[in-house]
Amino acid sequence: MSAEPRMPVLFICHGAGPFMFIKDEDHPTRKVLKGLDSSSNLVHFNEHNIYNIVQGHFPPHVKSPTAIVLISAHWVVKGDKFNLSGKEYYSGYFDDFTNRFPIPEDVLAKCGYGAKVDLALAEKIRKLFEEHGIHAELDDKREIDQGAFVPLTQILPEAKVPIVSMSILESFDPEIHIRAGKALAELRSQGVLIIGSGSVTHDLTRTSTSEEAHQFVAELKKVLESKDFKHKEEVLCDWKKTLPFATKCHPHPEDHFIPLLTVAGAAQDSHAITLHEEWVWDGARSNASFLFVD
Repeated sequence: MSAEPRMPVLFICHGAGPFMFIKDEDHPTRKVLKGLDSSSNLVHFNEHNIYNIVQGHFPPHVKSPTAIVLISAHWVVKGDKFNLSGKEYYSGYFDDFTNRFPIPEDVLAKCGYGAKVDLALAEKIRKLFEEHGIHAELDDKREIDQGAFVPLTQILPEAKVPIVSMSILESFDPEIHIRAGKALAELRSQGVLIIGSGSVTHDLTRTSTSEEAHQFVAELKKVLESKDFKHKEEVLCDWKKTLPFATKCHPHPEDHFIPLLTVAGAAQDSHAITLHEEWVWDGARSNASFLFVD
């Protein structure tokens, strides 16, 4: 365990995103997603006081994060360069659902977030990555997306903490994403809250069974709850083989699992506690969120 007080690291299941704002039960998107319970994550962020629990694990001298670094499952980039927020403020919302599930204009209008982007921190991360042999660049066009918008608006609606959003790579290579997390780890002692936003299971084909999903999550929890970082790294670097029914719970593309790998890299020997767990889709989908603490 690190002798220096460190911030915890958070992994959040962001759920159905902007669809929670669609109140019309006859809207085609609501019908398509029926059974997902698109409001559930609002409930577990707010009623279960998720942020209060997280805040309770801040070092004694930290009242509020100096900044937030958020790794989003909805920001997937080609090539070998991680992308980081490069514009000072988000002026719109990046909608990657239009071709599948249309989002009404009035709902999209609610999908902004006013926090300032910490450009100095983004550049610092780029240099940190460079020192660790990892390529990265700032993107001054990218807007906020579902993976960042949902957790940030629910746990920090005042938008007073500066943020940096971070992409994942389309290769979904576990080793590079864990290594990126290890590079971010030093920010924990600087008051930075690192958040991964994705999903513990994400089988949109709905072919995995409840029994398979429960076995996958149970074994994953055992790994994440360990303080043995070497063991965690070995298991997660080969997670498709080491965790039961992994490819059924995360059929390709496995984008929603990848932020958890970066979070685990940043957590290192910190162990996970389960903040909230809810099962939907007849028990075949977990909406679990984890906090890694010393």
